[in-house]
Amino acid sequence: MIFNTGFYGIYNGNGNGNSYYYNSVLNPATATSAFFSGSSSNTTVKDNIFYQQGTGMRYAYFVLGAIGTSNYNDLYAPDAMYLGKYNSTNCATLAAWRTATGQDANSISANPNFASVTAPINLHFNLPSPVDSAGTPIAGISMDYDGDLRNPTHPDIGADEVRSGPAPFSLLSPADASWTSDNTPTFSWQAPDTLLGTAADHYELWVEDTLFVGGIATESVTILTPLADGGNHWYVKAYDLAGNQSRSIETWILQVDATPPEAFDLVAPVDSAVTVFPNVDFQWNQSFDLTSGLKKYRLVLNDSVWVDSIAVTDTLSRTPVHYAMSNLSNGAYDWRVEALDQLDNVRLSTQTWHLTVQVVPGVVTDLTIVPSRTPVDSTSITLIWSPTVNAQQYHIYKSTSPSTGFVLIGSTPDTTYVDLDAIVGQTMSFYRVTADSGPLDAPNAGIQPPGGIGARTQERSFSRRHATP
Repeated sequence: MIFNTGFYGIYNGNGNGNSYYYNSVLNPATATSAFFSGSSSNTTVKDNIFYQQGTGMRYAYFVLGAIGTSNYNDLYAPDAMYLGKYNSTNCATLAAWRTATGQDANSISANPNFASVTAPINLHFNLPSPVDSAGTPIAGISMDYDGDLRNPTHPDIGADEVRSGPAPFSLLSPADASWTSDNTPTFSWQAPDTLLGTAADHYELWVEDTLFVGGIATESVTILTPLADGGNHWYVKAYDLAGNQSRSIETWILQVDATPPEAFDLVAPVDSAVTVFPNVDFQWNQSFDLTSGLKKYRLVLNDSVWVDSIAVTDTLSRTPVHYAMSNLSNGAYDWRVEALDQLDNVRLSTQTWHLTVQVVPGVVTDLTIVPSRTPVDSTSITLIWSPTVNAQQYHIYKSTSPSTGFVLIGSTPDTTYVDLDAIVGQTMSFYRVTADSGPLDAPNAGIQPPGGIGARTQERSFSRRHATP
C-alpha cells in the first residue's frame, strides 16, 4: 500500500524484467503519476490499483519507452485531464490507453472505494468495490498485505483481499458438454472454501441466465421441471447469511435429447403380403433426429430383434431405407422397424405389418437307386437324387403300386436316403421323393401324403423289382 507525496507513487526507472503485483497506490494532487515507467524493459504490471488525485496534467499511468505486460489493473484519475500517458500520447480514457499501448485488455478504470483517501489515509477497500474478484492469480503469491489468503482463481486487485461473500467454487456434474436423455437430471457442485470467503447458506441453479431452482440447501439438486432439448448453459450462485453472493467459476453446457426420432412409415412388403421367395427386401421411410442425430435402425420380427444395427442413409434425400434379408424361413411374421438416436431414444414405425413366407421348392430330379441292377437281392436300397432349389428337407414315400398306397418312410435334409426295409420276394417297390421348403421341425413337416402340401412340395417316382428266393 503506497501513499506518496512526491512525484510518483511507484517509479520504475531502470532495470530489466521488473514485476509489480498487487499494489494499492494513492498519489495526491501534489504528485504527477501513480505509476511511472522509464527506461526499464520487459516490465510486468498486474493486479495493481493506480489512483491519481488532482487536476490538470496528472496521470494514473505514465510510460516512457515500453511495457512488457500490463493487465488486470485499476487505472483511476477522476479529476485529471488524462488517465494515462504513453510516450508522447495523452490518453483520456481506458480505451485510448489500450489503443496506444496494446495492453490492459482486462483492466478497469473505476473508483476502488478505498476506506479513506483523506487523512488518515486507509487503502483497504470497502464493499461493494469494482476491484473485488477482478484480478488474476499470480504464481507464488497466496496472501494479501494483511496476511489474508488470496482467492486462488479470482483474487482482488490491489494489496487488500476482502472476503465479500462465499468464495467462487467449481461445478461437478453433469460434465461440461455432456449429453443425456434425462431431462430432469441431478446437478452438483463443490462447497465454497471457507478459508477464502464466508460459508454458503444456500444456492441457486441458473439455466440460460434464468433462475431455475432457488433455496437449495446442499451442493446438489435434482430438478423437477424438465429441461428443453438442446444445449442448456448452467451455473450456480452461492449466498451467505448476509446475502452476499458468489457464483461458480465455470458455466457449463448440458446437451439434452429426451425426444425419440421423428415418426416414420413402413413401405414394403405391404401389410398381409405373401411371398414365395426366401429373400425379402424390407423397406421403410426415413426418420431423422434434429437434436443428437439418428444412430441406427433395428428390424424386429415377431417381437424379436433380428437385425440390431442397420446403417442410417442420407436423410436429406428422404428416399426409403432398404434392408435385404436372405434365407427367411417359411412362416408368418409380424414386422416393424425401430429408429434410435445417439442417446438410444427409440421411435417405433407407425405400423406393424404381417408377412407370410411360403417358398416353393423345385422339382426333385435324377432319382436313382443303388445297387442299380434289377432284380435287387439286398434288403437295403439307397436312393440318390439331385438337390433342388429352396428345399430344406426331403420326404421319402414307398408303395407297391405305382399310383396309390404311398406311405412316408422317412425325411432327410440330405440328397440320399437308405431304405433298410426292402422285402426279398416282393415283386415291385415304388418310391417317390418330395422337396419341402419348410424345416424338419416345422409343425406339418413329413406328415403329408405326396402332393398334399400344395405349392410347398413337388415329387418324382422311381421303382425297382426285388429278387425272389
